Amino acid sequence: FCEVSPAFQRDLKDVWDFNFALSLTLNPAAAGNPEPVNPYQNGLTSALQECLIECNPIMVISEEDPMKVLSLNGTYRPKQTTTRLAQRALDGAASLGADTEMVMLRDKNIQFCTNCLTCYKDLESEIAPCTIDDDVGEILQKVREADGIILASPVHCGFVTGLMTAFIERIVFRLCRPTGEIMGLKGCPEPRLTGKARAVATIVSAGGIPPELRAYCDLGTPWLKDAAMFFNGECVGDMYAGAVFAKELKDKEWSRSFLFRELTEGQLQEAFDLGVKMVQAIQNQTVRPFSLQQLMGADTPT
Repeated sequence: FCEVSPAFQRDLKDVWDFNFALSLTLNPAAAGNPEPVNPYQNGLTSALQECLIECNPIMVISEEDPMKVLSLNGTYRPKQTTTRLAQRALDGAASLGADTEMVMLRDKNIQFCTNCLTCYKDLESEIAPCTIDDDVGEILQKVREADGIILASPVHCGFVTGLMTAFIERIVFRLCRPTGEIMGLKGCPEPRLTGKARAVATIVSAGGIPPELRAYCDLGTPWLKDAAMFFNGECVGDMYAGAVFAKELKDKEWSRSFLFRELTEGQLQEAFDLGVKMVQAIQNQTVRPFSLQQLMGADTPT
């Protein structure tokens, strides 16, 4: 195995080919087996698995390390629109084998940033320390383990909730170092968690604004998409669940429009498909680590 050259690796088209070729090297008899041989199922030692991962520049996710998709939900209402959409996105991810988890930020102790700059001054840590002893550190450990992050929030005043805003404010320099440079300006944030690129998707749901008026009441989605920088990844998809009403509203009913808003099967399916799309991007290894070009909008995937 140690004699496998870099040139040989480059000739292999994907990770499965590499694994299959390795199994033939270790077990030539497998060449007559019509089914591909997965080395992880043929008694490789953990040291050899680590060697495989180190020699192969493409990330390998073994059966012992399943894909993880984490939803960070900024709603205040745990059983309503945003939560249902986020759960359907997780269902879509799970349908392709991902382990999924939803963190309800409302159920966590998340205090406001005090601007003490403790995280900012630490340039070494993978996750910078914080003087506030609350649940943010626990959430960031889950972020580190995740391969995909779904950020979900209702639309409040055309933006995301105060809860989501407070959380994002707390994590900026805990997950980034002030060592980047943007357009000649030094000291800008750049990711700390550079071990892998994480897929990011966003879901926002509106209480009274219909889908066709999204452009006038969705400042939250662009902001959440830019948060992909903190996770060293890129946004692979977004969803705006505009208001669809159970009936045609008349006169004074418009002043109570939030009470008539309902989710449609189409919106739930869109959320499910978003979860599927995220996992496919991770599986196909098309998720790229953060780059300045992404932030500036000059390197958007087609």
